[in-house]
Amino acid sequence: MGIEFNSDINSAAVSNNMFRTEKVSSLFDKLSNSLKISDEKDYSTEVDVSKSEERSKLKDYENSSERAQSAVNELSVANSALGEIRDNLFSVKNLLKSISDEEDDDQRKEKQKEIDKNIEDIDRIARETSFEDRKILDGSQEGKSYEVDSSTSYQTEKAYKDASSSSLGITSSDISTSENAEELSRQTDEAIEEVEARNAEISEAEEFFTKSINKNEVAAQNIVSAQSYTSSMSYDTAKILSEQVQEDIVGSSVSSLDVQANQSPNIAIDLL
Repeated sequence: MGIEFNSDINSAAVSNNMFRTEKVSSLFDKLSNSLKISDEKDYSTEVDVSKSEERSKLKDYENSSERAQSAVNELSVANSALGEIRDNLFSVKNLLKSISDEEDDDQRKEKQKEIDKNIEDIDRIARETSFEDRKILDGSQEGKSYEVDSSTSYQTEKAYKDASSSSLGITSSDISTSENAEELSRQTDEAIEEVEARNAEISEAEEFFTKSINKNEVAAQNIVSAQSYTSSMSYDTAKILSEQVQEDIVGSSVSSLDVQANQSPNIAIDLL
């Protein structure tokens, strides 16, 4: 999986989701193996057919969960990157608040450099953030749709829109005049609101996919539990029937010997 990290925050977020991905895969491997182990208790073609159908369903749930988890991973990268952009916007906001008329030119120039650096960082993050070799905050993935299964899909609206400073509404970072500083402050406020709206949409999408994964896991576990119960019943039933047959055979043999024994004196009398 090709993922570029912009910071330790992104790295931690994706690492957590990679661990979740491995857990999902491990769970379905265990569930699939449970079906294979119970094969030893299958005694009829009907059970074999049922188990084949259940394995197919289990694979569908696994594929659905993997797609959902991949979506969560990608959304997490975008969310972390947008969080960094928001932090830079707040830094700009705080610098603007610190501006006063008593500042000399050198002080104003120093703040201008810091603001310019924040804007550059925002544009860099928007330009470089990627997931599986795809840029995801440069606008190329805007309106992306995820297909979880044949009947479930999810359409994003703002999550992957262009997150560059200009796309967020910041037209100039110049603070050489009070008017320019006030305009930048207004634009920064609007940009923060936009980024937070995108964060909210991503959180909603992550919750949707996480619920989908949990639902698939429960459904898969129910399949294995039900199949294991059915297999166990088949085995027990076969064992009982086998014991009954053995008892019938032994019983029949004993009855036959008793009949023969009872007939033997009569035969002797007839001979006499």
